[in-house]
Amino acid sequence: MLDPPGMRLLLVVNPQARNGSSPLDEALEVFERAGIDVVQERGRPVSDALLRDAQPLDAVVVAGGDGTIHDAAPALVRAALPVGILPCGTANDLARALRLPLDLRAAAEVIVQGATRSIDVGDVNGELFFNVAHVGLGAELADQLHGDLKRRFGAFSYAVAAAKTVRRLRPFRATVTIDGETFELRTLGITVGNGRYFGGAGLVSHDAEIDDGKLRFFALETANPLRLVGIMARVVVGRHHDSPKVRSRWGRNIEIRTRRPMRIRTDGQVVGVTPARFTVHLDALRCFVPPEARPNGPDGPDAP
Repeated sequence: MLDPPGMRLLLVVNPQARNGSSPLDEALEVFERAGIDVVQERGRPVSDALLRDAQPLDAVVVAGGDGTIHDAAPALVRAALPVGILPCGTANDLARALRLPLDLRAAAEVIVQGATRSIDVGDVNGELFFNVAHVGLGAELADQLHGDLKRRFGAFSYAVAAAKTVRRLRPFRATVTIDGETFELRTLGITVGNGRYFGGAGLVSHDAEIDDGKLRFFALETANPLRLVGIMARVVVGRHHDSPKVRSRWGRNIEIRTRRPMRIRTDGQVVGVTPARFTVHLDALRCFVPPEARPNGPDGPDAP
């Protein structure tokens, strides 16, 4: 538990996030009332902002969406400081995995309360990610997620984009190795999840947690539109693994090879092409969360 009075934090704002240009006055009022000294950096990467600030910091707060936090991941892990999130994106999947309120004032209050939770961070070919990585369907649908669509439909923009993408996508073959077990499949899309949520409406699994030490793999083994609709309906509640047309596993080391290089997209960002080698860094980052969101409640292993 951190002690707010006299605490000094770096607040990095992404003005390009869906709500990043909105005033942060309510959050700043919460920090000021708690006696927290805030250093603001707007539009500058977290790594640059940390280098610019020569004075000691007690925490880093990122105001933005999943893409903003994804870009900041290497700097945040290296800094080894507690991390707060003011959710300003479209889906805010990481914030929801941490059970953070999406209201900025309430999210700032969580930081002031000082409770933290250690979380895992995924890694694909050396690139860090928090929520999910996609090959195939999930990687391609993001091309449909232009700014106008996000502003018009918000979190539902992912469902609209998926409907457009499925019509033009073709299945591909992949060889997958999970913790030493190898199998082949023909699929429309592969997802590897470190967190709990993706796309604003989907669950990686009904029992997934961002600190459970697992990477969850699932692949869609059908291109039938009706079957896909049924699977997508199950994704909302994290029960798609029950479908016979979904291949699912979990592990800590996953390798995906495809006949031709295919894009890998993590937390909405293209980070390279297959082959893809995944691993998970356990307890890699400490994040501010509501006290009830810590493992085993307020007296869990992250309690002071």
